[in-house]
Amino acid sequence: MCRKPALSIIVILLVSLAGGASAVDLLVPAGTEVTKSAAQSYGKFEVDGRLIVESGADLSFTNESRIDGVTTSGIRPEIIMNAGNFLLNNRMNMGTDKLPDNGGNYAYLTMNGGTFTVTGTFKFPDDEGGTHRIYLNGGIMHCGDIEQKHDRDAIMYVGGGILRLDDITSGDRNPQEWKANGDLLPAEGYDEIVIEYVPAGPYTEVRAIKLDPNLASNPSPADGATVVDANVVLKWSPGVNAVWHDVYLSTDFNDVNEASDPNVLPGRGRQDSNSFDACDLELAKTYYWRIDGVNGPNTWRGDIWRFKIVEGYINSIGMEFVRLVPGSFMMGSSSGDPDEEPVHQVTISNSFYMSMTEVTNAQYEQFDPCHSSYRAPQTYNNQTVHMSAGDNEAVIYVSWEDANNFCQWLSNLEGQPYRLLTEAEWEYACRAGTTSAYYTGGSLPASYYKSQANSSWPTDVDLTVKTTGQNSWGLWDMHGNVEEWCYDWYGP
Repeated sequence: MCRKPALSIIVILLVSLAGGASAVDLLVPAGTEVTKSAAQSYGKFEVDGRLIVESGADLSFTNESRIDGVTTSGIRPEIIMNAGNFLLNNRMNMGTDKLPDNGGNYAYLTMNGGTFTVTGTFKFPDDEGGTHRIYLNGGIMHCGDIEQKHDRDAIMYVGGGILRLDDITSGDRNPQEWKANGDLLPAEGYDEIVIEYVPAGPYTEVRAIKLDPNLASNPSPADGATVVDANVVLKWSPGVNAVWHDVYLSTDFNDVNEASDPNVLPGRGRQDSNSFDACDLELAKTYYWRIDGVNGPNTWRGDIWRFKIVEGYINSIGMEFVRLVPGSFMMGSSSGDPDEEPVHQVTISNSFYMSMTEVTNAQYEQFDPCHSSYRAPQTYNNQTVHMSAGDNEAVIYVSWEDANNFCQWLSNLEGQPYRLLTEAEWEYACRAGTTSAYYTGGSLPASYYKSQANSSWPTDVDLTVKTTGQNSWGLWDMHGNVEEWCYDWYGP
């Protein structure tokens, strides 16, 4: 586990996706159409014609499956998801066999709604030749990973739908590479592809956005945020011509995606303000919301945002805490520093609360008003950059004794015990249930870092501390940013 010591303050206080297996296979011969609208389980599917999945369908498959065929029949080989659920608990191949008579193989997947899940690798395509297309017009497509070959005719168009990937690596399995190579494009009516790691999944999410000035923007809570208050007030900046706003809110992405009447759930009514009090939401839930701008006969459909509610509280100096429950994990690494060996099981016996962020300058300086947050100038690209830590940045120039004194001061102020995390507690919190080197996977891609810095820094600019976002337990910057102190000592 790649880790660091911690100055975070705490209070001491599978879903099975497998469908029923069956010896029966779902076969859709070339030139034919099959429509499914009921729950059924199969061994595998072979789609050489067209499979249409409608509302009420709940299809599950257990064996490696494929879409491929020829277009001479007039019906191209395709799965069309209009609604329902589609689950393959295995690998999926698109364009499996190269056909010598026409030089290739044709395969399409069109998502208009519903949920399409492949737990293994999605080969897109599996072989060269022919045409291969994915259209994400709506719904959710969720895969273990997708292998997309740049040198083959395979393009994914993203519109109103969402792609989720459990694991990404370099090259053929990295959506950033697909985007750079022109193999991942916004659908018509959309302007830009957004690729973002979502720790609440955890997964990497691919979606498209519109850059229309009439659309609502600047959501609060921020898109992808984890919040500790179940009485959330939704806020946004209205589009330039919007007079009224239609509010949609639900724990189901498809409900929000398909909603069209603000007076029917998940609608929350039409209003002229740019805020909505969404009180009494449920803990441990991810919420999706959408704001449509309205002006007379004109309606501008907004992007879909999300936030997660976790159990926590805010103390008297503004620190936000999340509750971590007991559990066991494998601590250490066999491929990291020697002092991380051997890998061994550790059990965290008691629940505890941990601050969502590292202690900030504003929080620490309530304890020590004389503390200086100034950072010495540094040189980048032969230019001097003066870096000043803002109130909300992590506190620096703090010794282990300083950190413990802050905890004691906070304990006296709050009337309940605070202390630093032990190293085991820190690694448990950082991993957030993952077993990889980082909670984001085997590496920490550069795209996860956010900074105001660029290749043409002017002299005397402030530089924002880099951040690696939240993990699935709502904790910020457990990798990256500044080093942190732990409660216990270092020893062999």
